[in-house]
Amino acid sequence: MKINPKIFNSVTSEPFDVQELKDGVVVELHSLNQNEALFNEYAPKAKFAIWTCVDNKTYRLLLEDTYYPRTRELYGKRVNQCMIDFWDAVEVERGKVMKFIFLPVSLLVFIIFILLMIFGEQLGNAQMIIMTVTLIGFIVANVFVNKKVEKILNKHNSEAVEKIKNIVGHKRFDELMDEQQAHYDDFFGINDEEPTEEEVVEENNPNEEQGE
Repeated sequence: MKINPKIFNSVTSEPFDVQELKDGVVVELHSLNQNEALFNEYAPKAKFAIWTCVDNKTYRLLLEDTYYPRTRELYGKRVNQCMIDFWDAVEVERGKVMKFIFLPVSLLVFIIFILLMIFGEQLGNAQMIIMTVTLIGFIVANVFVNKKVEKILNKHNSEAVEKIKNIVGHKRFDELMDEQQAHYDDFFGINDEEPTEEEVVEENNPNEEQGE
């Protein structure tokens, strides 16, 4: 899985910590503030923890300077391993959905359109009906795939949150949620909504900018 691949080579700082995880995976912790362009782009969006990876082996985690000291336990080795396991699990299941559902449906639609191009004149008015039904079927398949992937994401997200709670302790987890909220308030000088416990994972979740 590639995570924010464009950011990976944009990191100019030296890591302030390097974590060695299982299977030879390395996590480099960098200061987001020392990467000015990235800080100016993401900090105003309340993105204080940004993961990036291009090879599934070396991860770079950029952390805002005032955010990290208050939430340090959410980025320890065991929690970071949990996050990487979360992404790997989601990627495996999403790959199965694409392989066994989306790709076969797409191939079927492609074949039908090729046949329509070849035998369209012989089909007459039925050509338009077949084309319409095929398009509707493709749209329905897309909706199904998206819902399936969302269900997979939510399932593993909940499991990851529970694992993180067990690592840091349930009481400490709640305290870290309060610290996260306090940092938002201090950074922006406003009263934001209280973060949900899911935001521990979502704060680090790069789905919006993943590359394949």
